[in-house]
Amino acid sequence: ILFSEPSESRTRVEYPVVADVDNDGNAEIVFCTTTESGFCSENLDNQYNAGIEVWGDASDTWVSARRIWNQHAYHVTNVTESGAIPRREPESWLSYHGRNYNTYRSNPRSYAWGPDLEPTGMQFTSPGSACGQLSSQLEITLVVANNGDLRVGPGVEISFTGNWTDIPLSEPLLDDQGDPLTIVLQNNIAPGAFILVNASYDAANNSPGRLPDEITASVDAADSERECREDNNDITAPVAAGEQAADLRLELGPIDNAWCPTPSVETTVYNDGSLPASAVLVRYFAGDPDQGGSVIHEEVVPDVIPPGQSVTFTAFLSQFPLRLVTVWAVVDPDNTVFECNDGNNKTEGGQSWCGET
Repeated sequence: ILFSEPSESRTRVEYPVVADVDNDGNAEIVFCTTTESGFCSENLDNQYNAGIEVWGDASDTWVSARRIWNQHAYHVTNVTESGAIPRREPESWLSYHGRNYNTYRSNPRSYAWGPDLEPTGMQFTSPGSACGQLSSQLEITLVVANNGDLRVGPGVEISFTGNWTDIPLSEPLLDDQGDPLTIVLQNNIAPGAFILVNASYDAANNSPGRLPDEITASVDAADSERECREDNNDITAPVAAGEQAADLRLELGPIDNAWCPTPSVETTVYNDGSLPASAVLVRYFAGDPDQGGSVIHEEVVPDVIPPGQSVTFTAFLSQFPLRLVTVWAVVDPDNTVFECNDGNNKTEGGQSWCGET
């Protein structure tokens, strides 16, 4: 027996839910419980939990599961993972795409190997400096891909090591508190997807007092994820100013619901780079695009944006859903403009409701 505790509710063990509650690719067990059971032999009701209790494996070794369990009569073929109900429910005893769902109430699992985290690119820029110039302050943009077949994260740790070749010295980059510089993924990465993450570094934090010649980024530095490949978690790149290029970012103003069902939002696109940018596309989303947000509008900036300049316009969100949503936007979402920093192209706007009151 690895673990045991009293069952303080009459129905606690009758209806546990198995689902991927925290969206990390592994199953958890959810209980609804009370403390009303006077028959419990322990007779310590005031020390028991009341409400919703979630059990999971700290090392994430439990199998995968769907992220939904929508009702007491839940079964696999009656609801999709997005929460949609099929117009005609498939027969649960038949095989679909080589999968058998005749367990009915059980969540299906994936029999794939696991996630595969790989850093595939790294960029260096300096705040306040144009593209092609670096100061002692560094913005590191890292592309992290999941080449596996299971979701992974959040909570994956990324660390950075500097290499000064002429000393020679290789040591962890340090943050402003003198601790190793690390960032933690706040979202998950779906199979086949990638995300951009950013880290800020000041060369004064390490003993050489200048930028390293090379930086190595290590994904899953704490080795907390079980991956199908463990030998591709590092990337090393020379710390070079790179070419002159554009550097696009954007800001969203308040959402104006006076134009519902197509509310408007004032949008400003900045070019912090050293080259002009033209035919710049801005794509708007209902929800974070890295977490499944849906496209609700696109707008092309008609003017050329010179270096150091900005363009402001009003966008009317043509496919706004009839529900409360948070608006996000991405400038140059298809990566058609050559930039020195692709990690600052996304921004979160305000919430809006255009449904019936």
